[in-house]
Amino acid sequence: MTDRLFGDQVPISEDVGFLSVLASFIAQVFSLESQAKRREETLAKENFVLRAKIFEEHLGLICLGRSEAAGRLESEIRKAAPTEAPVLLWGEPGTGRSTIARIIHELSGRRPFSLVKILCSLPEDLLGKDLFGSEKGFLNSGGEDRATAFDRAAGGTMLLDDIGDLPVPHQTKLLDILDSLHPMEVGVKRPKGMDVRLIAVAGVDIFDAASKGSFRKDLLKRLGTLVIHVPSISERKEDIPFLLRHFLASACREQGRKVQLSGRVFKMLCEHDWPGNIAEIKNTMIRLVIMADGSEIEADDLASIFDPKRSGNAGSAEGIRALSRLDQIERKEVSAALERNRWIRRKAANDLGLTFRQMNYRVKKFGLDTLIRENRTRTRDSS
Repeated sequence: MTDRLFGDQVPISEDVGFLSVLASFIAQVFSLESQAKRREETLAKENFVLRAKIFEEHLGLICLGRSEAAGRLESEIRKAAPTEAPVLLWGEPGTGRSTIARIIHELSGRRPFSLVKILCSLPEDLLGKDLFGSEKGFLNSGGEDRATAFDRAAGGTMLLDDIGDLPVPHQTKLLDILDSLHPMEVGVKRPKGMDVRLIAVAGVDIFDAASKGSFRKDLLKRLGTLVIHVPSISERKEDIPFLLRHFLASACREQGRKVQLSGRVFKMLCEHDWPGNIAEIKNTMIRLVIMADGSEIEADDLASIFDPKRSGNAGSAEGIRALSRLDQIERKEVSAALERNRWIRRKAANDLGLTFRQMNYRVKKFGLDTLIRENRTRTRDSS
């Protein structure tokens, strides 16, 4: 029995009618809520599919060409992506290592969660706070201070960029944390901050550093369950024509121009060493498209891009060779700025009017890492 809504003054049919309307309204609310939830789930799935498709295209670009090295790289990325194993990506700057790390994350089951990037070349104190947070926030969400990178990446992926620059004290602390991230028993929920996949990006000198003792071998082994070598352009020269055409077409679209390379220029560019790898090819195509006077890029345009002082020399390949000479000059300027600023990259970057990222790229490009470490140690010892 239930109480009458309106008492005996109103026929019971009125009560039944009201309750029917109310039940219908409640049913509509639940139906709309259910539809909204299903729509949200559908949009989320579509978003994941779209993101996966986009990163499939990025993968196709990184591995563009017909070389054995490019084919092997794509195969290794596809095998590594769906696993939970830590990945070490090593190679020269400009080869697309950080992009590959993002591709691996996006093609994995962790793509709904965050990819947290840690730049290991940051100053030691800032790096410590970014990576380890405070003692209060260590591997948990408590405390008022900054959470650790493990907390922020919970459920997702942590990208340790330039891992070779990680100071030795931080290497030890990171290894201690990784030792605590042991496999949990089946059915046991992992604590927040323990469910993280690691991807590390390193330069070609990481193994040399480990052999010399400046980087811990045991940490390198933990980070490199899967080791993927990202080949330089010098290792996949037969892919240069494909990369040139792709980035030329991309630059034309972005700049709203229709420009092509003359046959001679195309041959010169294909024969160039490209020490800056894919990143250098991309940036060069953008500069050529912007600076070209006509619809076809000639040797004059190469000279004006690679060496402005030789902008009138179109009679030989000197324009393209000038790049190596400019690199030598730039290396001396970067080294001098570092020496003036006690080998502190951020101060040297400000001295040269560069961003920290631009400075870090030049340090990698010119192989100045070891020189910086040696001089920083010497400076600390003498102070």
